[in-house]
Amino acid sequence: MVIRPAPADRKGTHMNITSSIFEAYLRCPTKCFLRAGGEAGSGNVYADWVRTETASYKNAGIVRLSEGFASDEITTGLVGAIDVKTVKWRLAMDFTAQTPGVETRLHAVERVPLSGRGKSAVFVPIRFISRNKLNADDKLLLAFDGFALSSVLGRTVDTGQIVHGEARTVSKVKLAGLRTRVGKTIEKVAALLATATQPATPPHQPAADP
Repeated sequence: MVIRPAPADRKGTHMNITSSIFEAYLRCPTKCFLRAGGEAGSGNVYADWVRTETASYKNAGIVRLSEGFASDEITTGLVGAIDVKTVKWRLAMDFTAQTPGVETRLHAVERVPLSGRGKSAVFVPIRFISRNKLNADDKLLLAFDGFALSSVLGRTVDTGQIVHGEARTVSKVKLAGLRTRVGKTIEKVAALLATATQPATPPHQPAADP
């Protein structure tokens, strides 16, 4: 799917759909609308704890993952497009994939060289999630990462990994089957942000953070 230029929000400002906004939409369109406009609520103790726990788990996971690579095989803080033909790193941490339309800060990306003459390396997006049990939204967020990453690479990203839970289980996720849904969700988010009216909150899905 071709990524369209960044949509204009209700204030007329062009903005990228970030992974944070995408995640908020999956939980509740109203929450997404408020967050994109900088109006999301704060002061929720549990939500703050979840964010802190998530960041801590991710940071510890990246440290553990990087132990399997030599220092000259690791890079940090990449932004934007990369040349897949000349890249030398094996592990990129905190990689910002940004295009005119979507933007995400990937926890990590592993470049896996393939044996055989003329074969290109495979790029694998990795997410760290502290919960033991994954849900459908976790996989869609990884697919969103892959969607943005494929744009800056200029090639499709078919597989990703989620490291999760106390046992740090590694779950492989096939992204090809989720690509269409991610693209359609991005279009829905863009349409929502272009409106001037806050969407109604379904009774069973409150807009407030859990």
